[in-house]
Amino acid sequence: MNTSTSITVPEGQKRLSNIEDALRKLDCKEYRDGKWQCPVCGKEKQLSITQAPDGTKVILHCFRGCETEGILEALGLKWSDLFLVSGLEDLEKDKLFQIALGKTLDLTKRQMGAYDNAVADEVFKLHIRDVARAEYYGRNNPYPDTCSTDDIEDTPDAEWLIDGVLERGVVAFVVGFTGTAKSFVMADWSMSVATGKSWLGHTTHQDPVLYIAAEGGRTHKKRVKAWKKHHGRSHTGHLAWKKKPVQIMNDLHFDALLREVKAGNYRLVVIDTLSRCFVGFNQKDELDIGKLYDRLQKLRDALEEYGTTVIVVHHTGWNDKGRSRGSSDLPSSADAEYVLTAEDILQGVQLECTKMKDEERNWKINLKLEKVELGQDSKGREVNSLVVTQGPDELIIAKSEDPRKIDQAWRRNFLSEFDFDRAYSTAELTKVLNEHMRKDRPASEWTVRQDLKALGLNPVKTGKTVMWTKEAG
Repeated sequence: MNTSTSITVPEGQKRLSNIEDALRKLDCKEYRDGKWQCPVCGKEKQLSITQAPDGTKVILHCFRGCETEGILEALGLKWSDLFLVSGLEDLEKDKLFQIALGKTLDLTKRQMGAYDNAVADEVFKLHIRDVARAEYYGRNNPYPDTCSTDDIEDTPDAEWLIDGVLERGVVAFVVGFTGTAKSFVMADWSMSVATGKSWLGHTTHQDPVLYIAAEGGRTHKKRVKAWKKHHGRSHTGHLAWKKKPVQIMNDLHFDALLREVKAGNYRLVVIDTLSRCFVGFNQKDELDIGKLYDRLQKLRDALEEYGTTVIVVHHTGWNDKGRSRGSSDLPSSADAEYVLTAEDILQGVQLECTKMKDEERNWKINLKLEKVELGQDSKGREVNSLVVTQGPDELIIAKSEDPRKIDQAWRRNFLSEFDFDRAYSTAELTKVLNEHMRKDRPASEWTVRQDLKALGLNPVKTGKTVMWTKEAG
């Protein structure tokens, strides 16, 4: 007997109401502009609930970047609760599996009766495919949560992308202060891996490479020419470039990047730099950094068998040039971290491995950047660039005085320069000064004055004395 599943499109308002009821049970706040408090990050006015224009699904979007799956889990809902289609759970499991694999489900026009054109038909099939994938993997988890000790012992040993320097299938951070040749070194690594050329005597595993030059690709033009001339190469192998930022926390950008990595079989992805690809998010916020690492790990695990090595280029702070800027979760969550230091890159650059899980770390390699002449431009001016070469055996990087000590001395001088109404101004002043000390740039007297004014403290001259008083009202 031929049986078919009746698929109808019920009122969208019912699904919206169910989601809103679930939010209310969790005491999530509702606001007049249609926004809600997100049940995952807890931030107010960050969750948007809307119905798709074609009336086929409800769209949940957290402006802080929380995943839809996490929101549904917090609400106790399923993916199918978002789609305005009934009877889906009655589809047999083998067809769910077919849809999960992206195959076309043979739906009759009668079953698709709510739609009257081919475009809507295809859109509807994609919606069903997404729901079916979630339904299928919910019942048949292909990634077991537990395994035996034998499974652990059978885990493949680490493989090297650059022997003894960079592992395959890791998330690594390369950090350094401004002007420490971070991009030069990363371009050198990328072209070495893409061509299979050894890097300073370390053999490489030749693999496709994707370089996201988020700060602009124009500067890399001369670097590529210089690298090819210096190493006698006519090409740079399977190396692809992106000359604009990819916003890792943007769902559309990240999904497109993930598909591109899979399609191109890229085994090395360089994100240069984090600040240009993490716009709108806080590098010091542990929640934002946790979401970032979740996506970097998905990128790392996009390909089977050793995965993809993901390198994130980042800056150090002004106060501490030996660690990455921002939350301490940045280096602690990474598989590996490298720090570049230099006083003058033409004299030498030091590459130090400060973290590498289960492998030797705290080693240092001295580098040197040599100038390569590239001829003249259209106006007859000399054109040149730099290439990374082996540095001297001994390289001394002088350590500058701790900026925090300078700041503390500056703070004492600033405090002693003026008289204060101790009843209400000293605490605010100290708060502003301490905040400036935590920033990545030294404070100036002018910036401190502006911040104090923002707190309602204005300078009042009384003869030769300046007293800080609060604004009236």
